[in-house]
Amino acid sequence: SKKSPDEKVTITGEKIETYLNKNKVVVEEHAQVKHPQLEATAGFLNYDFVEKKIYLEKEPFIYQKNEDAEGKYWADNIEVDVEKEIIFLKGNVKATFYSEEYLDFEKELKYKWI
Repeated sequence: SKKSPDEKVTITGEKIETYLNKNKVVVEEHAQVKHPQLEATAGFLNYDFVEKKIYLEKEPFIYQKNEDAEGKYWADNIEVDVEKEIIFLKGNVKATFYSEEYLDFEKELKYKWI
């Protein structure tokens, strides 16, 4: 059977509170998210498990890697749509992004110059 995107998400942190009546999980301090295609850290996390969206604040950072690309992202606020696998970055956005072709080219260059 196919797993839902929710089953792929692991959330950890220093203080975790679940609000079933509000359909959310709140993590304060050392929030971490693990997903097959990304990892994230933040000082504060709010996960809406009905909308399947993760909201990250307080120095959020995301590392993403899949078959096509590799990227590192920083912003004031980051929103991850788990179901659609989309990342929204807001405020003071910084990103380092490499396509798989670039990574292959970089490996080839390193090999030639060694």
